[in-house]
Amino acid sequence: MVPILINIILIDFFYQLHIGVLVHAIILMTGAIYLLMQCRTSLVNFFFRTLPATLSNRNTYLLRAVVILLPLILLATYTYPDKHPQFTGKYKVSHLMVNGIPVAAHSTKDSVLTTVYMDWQDDFVLEFNHYNNRYIGTYRYDPATDSLHVQWRYPRAFKTPFSSSLKKGATKGDYLFVGRMGEDILEMKLEKYQDVK
Repeated sequence: MVPILINIILIDFFYQLHIGVLVHAIILMTGAIYLLMQCRTSLVNFFFRTLPATLSNRNTYLLRAVVILLPLILLATYTYPDKHPQFTGKYKVSHLMVNGIPVAAHSTKDSVLTTVYMDWQDDFVLEFNHYNNRYIGTYRYDPATDSLHVQWRYPRAFKTPFSSSLKKGATKGDYLFVGRMGEDILEMKLEKYQDVK
């Protein structure tokens, strides 16, 4: 309970959530610590002082080593979800051409591709000038050909094939994107938004 509450407090603090949310998490944390302190002696004895009498001295050290080493082994075998960190980020779409014709959004009501997201677990999002107008899928990247293929999952009925190639742009993090969505040929420049520090 305490590690979860610490995580919640840190998220509330670093994501600058409303002060009421942070105060609520701190109150819950204080209550949890108070309840744990009521049983402090029993908890310390259980976790740090007493071991079953049937264990020998050698088995005692072995048990303590397993408790420490098992989480380290699990961490070492963990697969990090950011499979393509060079792509992970939010990109502004510029110089968009559909079938050789330049296209740009002139108002907030135009449903023109304006933003591309490439995220952990190979998530791929095309945003059309508003967060309510998105296609969401999972991409497969082939480094040998610099090609990208997307399998869409939202909206559920949208199954149009999408494939493209990515070439590095002049600026670090930018890419030149040439691809096909259904019958349309797309060309664009993806300009990576810089992380806010």
